[in-house]
Amino acid sequence: MEQLYFSDEIQRKLSGIYRSGLTMIEAPAGYGKSTAVRWAMKKLPADQVRWFTAVSFQQDTSLDWFIRQIGSLDASAGNALRELGFLNRSNVSDAADILSRLSISEPCYLILDNFQLVGDNWPLPLLQALADRNQDGLQVVLISQNFKKLRAVFESSSGVTSLNSRDFLLGKRDILRYAQQLGLVLNRHQLDAIHRNTEGWAVAVALYLRNLKESPDKLPEFQDMDGLLYEFFWRKVSGREQELLLRAAAFDCIRAEQLPEIAPGQEAALKNLLVRTPLMHYDPRAGASYPHELLRHFLLGMLETMPPDFRCQVYEMAGEVYRRTGNNKKAVECFFKAGNDERLLSCELIALLGEQFGPVSYTALARSVLERCAPETLERYPLSMLRLCLALFGGADFAGFEAALKQSRAILEKLGDSQLMGEWYLLSAFREFPDIPRMRARYLEAAKLMSAPSELFNRREPYMFGTTSMWYLFYRTPGRMMETAEELRDMLEVYDPLTGDHGAGAYELYMGEALSVQGRFDESDIYAHRAAMLSEQWQNATVTYGAALLLGINAIYQSDMISLQKAIEYLETKALAYPFLQHTALNTQMAETVRTYLLGLMMEPDRSAAWARGSADVLGDLTFTNFMVKTNRITDLILKKEYKRAIASVEASLQLDSRLISLSTRNFMCVGLALCYLAMGSIPKAAEWLDQSLTLAAPDHNYTFLACFRKYLAALFLLPSIKKKHETAIAEIRALEIHYTKAEESRIFAMLEKYPDQMTGLSEREREVAALAAEGLRNKEIAQRLFISEETVKSHIRSIFNKTNIDRRSKLVDLLK
Repeated sequence: MEQLYFSDEIQRKLSGIYRSGLTMIEAPAGYGKSTAVRWAMKKLPADQVRWFTAVSFQQDTSLDWFIRQIGSLDASAGNALRELGFLNRSNVSDAADILSRLSISEPCYLILDNFQLVGDNWPLPLLQALADRNQDGLQVVLISQNFKKLRAVFESSSGVTSLNSRDFLLGKRDILRYAQQLGLVLNRHQLDAIHRNTEGWAVAVALYLRNLKESPDKLPEFQDMDGLLYEFFWRKVSGREQELLLRAAAFDCIRAEQLPEIAPGQEAALKNLLVRTPLMHYDPRAGASYPHELLRHFLLGMLETMPPDFRCQVYEMAGEVYRRTGNNKKAVECFFKAGNDERLLSCELIALLGEQFGPVSYTALARSVLERCAPETLERYPLSMLRLCLALFGGADFAGFEAALKQSRAILEKLGDSQLMGEWYLLSAFREFPDIPRMRARYLEAAKLMSAPSELFNRREPYMFGTTSMWYLFYRTPGRMMETAEELRDMLEVYDPLTGDHGAGAYELYMGEALSVQGRFDESDIYAHRAAMLSEQWQNATVTYGAALLLGINAIYQSDMISLQKAIEYLETKALAYPFLQHTALNTQMAETVRTYLLGLMMEPDRSAAWARGSADVLGDLTFTNFMVKTNRITDLILKKEYKRAIASVEASLQLDSRLISLSTRNFMCVGLALCYLAMGSIPKAAEWLDQSLTLAAPDHNYTFLACFRKYLAALFLLPSIKKKHETAIAEIRALEIHYTKAEESRIFAMLEKYPDQMTGLSEREREVAALAAEGLRNKEIAQRLFISEETVKSHIRSIFNKTNIDRRSKLVDLLK
């Protein structure tokens, strides 16, 4: 398997890398894309090749890496790109111009691997600029499983070298040559059978050829890789060797020092077996073996067919290895698969919220362990028991949390430890959430019992499950926004001393958000910076992320892309950088939630992670941590004009548990429903939801979000039912100093596509008449409603028709959509 073969055709295509400014390689996993590029680069000096590999569990920094590389090649170009701030639709053409003017004399290859994980963040014009550049020393290579919409770059440009899955398939002549390279001579029957069964997939061809070397007379037919591996490899190794391989099945990297634990007394045999196993890459310098994902899938499948005792033994051993090497998550997963709850509870169950253990979520794992575990076992690991209870609430399993809380209290009372009972009272405060005074009362009870800082609530377990908006969490009653802030401060004065300032900066963040929704951006920014400083001092990652989010929101509302870039940089250099959260699902989810919310406000939801877009919209995956992505999902659906689906989604969300649906969330959803019904021409329903939104927002003057869409909502503002009831609120919304143009630039509704400027020329009275006419009122009824004569109504109608270039009333409905 170590002997590589590349056809003449693919060698010719790979040579295009040296001549093209942009090379795009697209094929599914297992086709050898990265291997081919490394082979093509093998003779180049190491300093000419710069490689970036995207990983699924880390925040995307590919654009930042790319700009840094450009800066190292041309400092002025790098500075110019950085000065643009956060790259988006409004400035990407400037970035493209900078790249077009760039001239690099010395050869340099910038390779971005796993590009399917980051491609949504790369604006298409940027890649088009790379494709259209005059040929010089800079070559960019993108390796992806799927380019999706970016595929348009190589489909429309002759300056791109592109390779796809067909290029990596071997034809019959290639299979013959590959066989000759391995010392085999194939007859026509063998050649036809191999080509028919593998369709030229190189990995499968290699397995067939390997089998022919060992068994020249056998050529069975199989339709999948598992079948090939079973027939050509698995059946040919002894039962003892199969057992040795299965002992290593739970590892994606098998290091030499782990062999005594994996196969005690059989280390040499396992080492020799790994070297000759197909789809297993052995690195002699690192002393490690790396199974291909196809082989791991096969081995884990075979492990599932083994007797339960052996399977549990394998997973228990793997769990111990992972725990010893510091991989806590994998240790928990292995002990869970082994059904060994005692060893699982002995692990450090911290910062696991959002993790998946195979097909099982951490919340489901916590529920399962607490339900099946004997009380005597839980007694031995009381902190782990409480951490699993915490996971239930954080994962929005409120019924499970209540049951587990009762169970854990009985166990702790039996133990008689006052410190642990204090931890229970801290945890039980979530029973009262979001009632801040009642939560504070629980913390006061905890304070009577605790003599040391909490072990349950510490910096490694982000405050409030990593929810990056305190305003979203705690703002629940119209007219009490600032009073809620004071209650939050009072609560934190009790909570923080018990937890090592676990909630540091949360009050300041809430205040900054409250001021932001009132349009008081300068004051808001000051509180955001205060929150950031306190959060950094006490390492409260939740508030650090929240401060970055708030600074970004304020920048977008003021169309300040430089400040937005600074907020993004703060997100990446501070929030993402906490060492105790590295490589955790929670860290990724917090970062993606912040980034997604900002992209939604920028009206660019298509650049967010796939799980955060409208196409992925479901209710079951939403927790406190990521609930704010709902805004982005709805924005995405609206931009795609899927109004009915958006309406169904929002109305279903409003029925969720009230602990997840705060007042701020409800208000945002009312605005979304108003916009959707307006887009569909259902003026009465749109007005109904706008009325609800204004009613919720008015007591605390929370008008910023409404003001973002005031151009669209202007027609509804003119309806007598809205205007009379909310006249003061409408005046404040119109007067807000907000320079947010992204919603208008996005051209959400068909009305802006058909009638871009027609409504702007109407007087306020003409707008009122138009709105009432669109509702179907006759001239006489309009005259009575507005206290004017019918002749005046007719005059206004004629003027509206002239100014908007329409000739009948029915078109007013379209105009006002």
